[in-house]
This record gives sequence, C-alpha cells and structure tokens, in this order.
Amino acid sequence: MKFWQLTSAFRSETENLKLVLQGQKWKIYKSYFDNLDSSINRQDRAILDIEIPFDLAYEVCKKSQLKFWLYYRRTPQIISTWQEGTDEPFEEISASEILTRFGGSVIEDAFEKSYSDVTPRNLYGKVEVINAFNLTHIGMLALLRTEDNLELIGKELVSTDGQRQWVVLNKPSMYIDPVSAYLKMKSQEEQGICQYIIKPLIGQDKPTPSEILTLKV
Repeated sequence: MKFWQLTSAFRSETENLKLVLQGQKWKIYKSYFDNLDSSINRQDRAILDIEIPFDLAYEVCKKSQLKFWLYYRRTPQIISTWQEGTDEPFEEISASEILTRFGGSVIEDAFEKSYSDVTPRNLYGKVEVINAFNLTHIGMLALLRTEDNLELIGKELVSTDGQRQWVVLNKPSMYIDPVSAYLKMKSQEEQGICQYIIKPLIGQDKPTPSEILTLKV
C-alpha cells in the first residue's frame, strides 16, 4: 500500500491516522503526513508513492470503523462500499481484513469507485493466515484459508523462514453470537476460511495476518 493510498483511504478517519503515526517507529511517516499538502502540490512521487510497512497499514486499519461488503460468489469477486439490495450471499468485511486478504490499495480503490474487483491469492497447496488470537480458555485460535477443501487437522504448519511451526489440533466448538457473526463465519467457510485450534511446536508466537504457511511433508 502506498502512502498516498493510506491517506486517501482513511481521509474520513484522520484522527485515527494521526494517533497511529504518533508511534515512535512511524516518525518518518508522521513527518510525511504533516507535510502532505506540500507533497501533493509538488506531486512529490518519491513520498506519495512510497510503499508503507504492512504493520503501519494494519494498525490504521484495526482502528477503522469503515465497513465493506464482499460479494464472493462473483468472478472476479467484488468489494463494495455499500450493501446491495439483493439476496446474493455476501460477507461484511473490515478494512483490516481487506488489507490482509487483498491488499491495502483495494480500500482506496473501493472508495474512489464505490467498488473494487478482487481475487483471492492462489495458494498452491499452502495456507493463508487471516488472523490469530491467544484465548484464555481455548489456546491459540487461528483463522486460516485453504483451497480445494485441504484437510489441516493433525497437520504441521511451518513459517516461510522455518523459524516457527504449529500443529493443527482441531476445530473449536463455540457458541457464535450475534447472528451476524454466525453468518460471517458461514460465508467465510464457503470461501475456505475456517477456525482452528493450533499449538506452537517451534517458537511461541502466533502466525501473523497475511502470512503464508507451508504444510510440513
């Protein structure tokens, strides 16, 4: 995601953006933001087109209250800034989920055109991490996407650098409430996205959003 795309996509949530940029590790981007008008007037592409770190975009997206709708049965799939009045299945999707699954530029593109065409990444037998959490009574819960009904239970997953590894234990049995959360879970399952309980084998960290994991042979 480029710097101008970040500032454009979240122009209605400037306070969130400013709050994130207060972080010490983002001070160079804060200086860019403080001088944004000047950069736009000069069309300074060296600043406007700079690719921002995923972590910066993720922090901003997590604070966002923006909502989108993914019509996942279409080819290509469509992310819309408004909910269409049809009976077609959809998934209500957040800015952070768009960033993780399709890239941050899609957020800006959707706002400019009211929709954006998207295509999930080809995984070629690998596993895409949508998100992961440490839950007190469950353990490590991971939201993972696979293709072609790939079976994960009992399999070991390895990070790209080989420094982290997990085993997939099972799918959790949880009561899902409200109804909107249940419907979202079902729409994700139709797209190959499921919840799994995983256990670290090497390292103790969770897998990170947007990470691609390999099945250990």
